[in-house]
Amino acid sequence: MKTNELRIGNYLNGKQGRVIVTEIRTNNSVKIHDNTSSFYVGICLTPIEITKEWLFNFGFKDIGLNMSGSNWLVKEQKGIWRQAIRIAYNERSEEWSLTLECVSPPTLSIARLKYVHQLQNLYFALTGNELNCKL
Repeated sequence: MKTNELRIGNYLNGKQGRVIVTEIRTNNSVKIHDNTSSFYVGICLTPIEITKEWLFNFGFKDIGLNMSGSNWLVKEQKGIWRQAIRIAYNERSEEWSLTLECVSPPTLSIARLKYVHQLQNLYFALTGNELNCKL
């Protein structure tokens, strides 16, 4: 993980447990909430792998298995078109994938994801809204 992959508000693992990025610095370090020290990414801060627990805390709902055997979780969006962001875990490939489903245009597979900060960043890019949860 590199500093340029992060945004303010991303969740990471730190020495104290889960932390939130509050400032990104040019020397490849970040500042975390309630702390005046900066930490270097990859040394003291590491990415958090996506789990169902994280997705539930972000407001995704389990809608069960699809035909390919992937378990889907969905977070609905309201707008001009009704759309949903779906996350699936494929047990065979052991990968999470994100799909955007709309009335028009049809379903679009966006990306494969591994870490919480990747999901946060992609979700914000697609919706303009932050994914927040309680630590």
